[in-house]
Amino acid sequence: AGELIARLELDDPSAVRKAELFHGSFPILGPPTAISGKVHQRCAASLNAACMILAGYEHNIDEVIQNLLNCLDSPELPFLQWQECLSVLATRLPKDLRNE
Repeated sequence: AGELIARLELDDPSAVRKAELFHGSFPILGPPTAISGKVHQRCAASLNAACMILAGYEHNIDEVIQNLLNCLDSPELPFLQWQECLSVLATRLPKDLRNE
């Protein structure tokens, strides 16, 4: 770490634009979207909100964590996630296997 890998010499160093330090704040999370009442979709939305928080966007962290924990406590979450994945693959499975 911290080792020089290459040294570049520019043809015209005066043409390089310097980056300016950002002093503002990040915008709040995008406009609200209608979230389904199904646990697996609420879990996916909460995970997305958590990723956006980690990316630097402002959002109510306590609310996101509480929603995520509520979803993870639901016993039907794994079944609904499995059912969602299977619905994507169902058209590609042989008919006999799909009916089992």
